[in-house]
Amino acid sequence: MYLTNFAAAAAKDAQDDIEEARKDKDNKHRYKANMNELIGILKDHLVFALAQESDDDRSDMIDLILHEIRRHVVPIRPQRSVIRKPPRSAKFHHNQKANC
Repeated sequence: MYLTNFAAAAAKDAQDDIEEARKDKDNKHRYKANMNELIGILKDHLVFALAQESDDDRSDMIDLILHEIRRHVVPIRPQRSVIRKPPRSAKFHHNQKANC
């Protein structure tokens, strides 16, 4: 639960910074933080940041995490949808085949 709340707060903070950095650029699309990368970065670094004894060290590590999140952006493509295919209804799937 804590990780989800922190991810949402980090995404909001990163979104504000991304919009500020790209407001003067003439881009085709708007950009947002890549949530897959965001969760991966938090998964790897958040525990170490929270385990710091010094408030300054903790703050520095969280700033580094947010800086890393801001680097990974993806475009927001309007009206983007992909028709999903239903799963196969084969009797024997390829991942359950024997090697011999």
